[in-house]
Amino acid sequence: MQRSWLVLLVLVVVSLAGCSALGGNPGTSDGAGDVSYPSGWGPNGPDNATRAIAGAQDMVAGSDFVERWVTVEETKQGMEDPYLVVVTEVRIDRDRERLLNQRRFYRVDAELAAAVAESGVEPLADRTANEVRQTYVNDSGGAQYHRLEARSPRITRLQSGDFASATDQPLPATLVASAPVFETATYSNATRTDAGVRYSISGVSAFHVDDGAGSATVGDDGLVSGFAFSATDPDSEEAFRYDLEVGDLTLDRPDWVGQDGSNTSQSG
Repeated sequence: MQRSWLVLLVLVVVSLAGCSALGGNPGTSDGAGDVSYPSGWGPNGPDNATRAIAGAQDMVAGSDFVERWVTVEETKQGMEDPYLVVVTEVRIDRDRERLLNQRRFYRVDAELAAAVAESGVEPLADRTANEVRQTYVNDSGGAQYHRLEARSPRITRLQSGDFASATDQPLPATLVASAPVFETATYSNATRTDAGVRYSISGVSAFHVDDGAGSATVGDDGLVSGFAFSATDPDSEEAFRYDLEVGDLTLDRPDWVGQDGSNTSQSG
């Protein structure tokens, strides 16, 4: 039986559940000079991480967006490639009532894992994913696509769920679920950039990363547009990267929709 689209969409919510209690210590700052901060944020990070991060739902409400995240995690011992890279992207087109959730899985060596941890998906541009999973929903239903290695893809129609039910939850899902990351992080080196205020963060344990360090950027509207952290252990390349783009988005119906013999929607 196929896992529901909702489980796929909010998978990270489960992985973060119970990571920390609300109201953790936001840490300290090395001093940020004359930096002006978004409402709810200061040199030591968010005044209230739960409110600051969950408030993204209000700022994104009614808007199209693309939410992307990349995890680099160790594989089981004995496997030829020691790392698994998972690239997940959720695209929402509210005007057309369309949502596409795509996950790509890559088995990679330590060198490529380090490159992804450093710069994101660019090092994977010429590489074919070992596995691809897509879930597409519109106003009348949805379908799933699954390709493993070089096998023919399997395409199935969802038994339940549509755009309205897919978006009837706190969104963007991964950002809202990331409050524990921001509650427990230590903040320093706040710096003004074109995208907002960029913080150095450390002491982050989430998404397969233990005691990670990296950075987070908060826009003038208080919306976190991106954050990334990697393991501080020199023997590990485990990492997590996230970015969010809000604005008009046109989502075309995937070519594979309907190839299972069904028609999920007359309008696409």
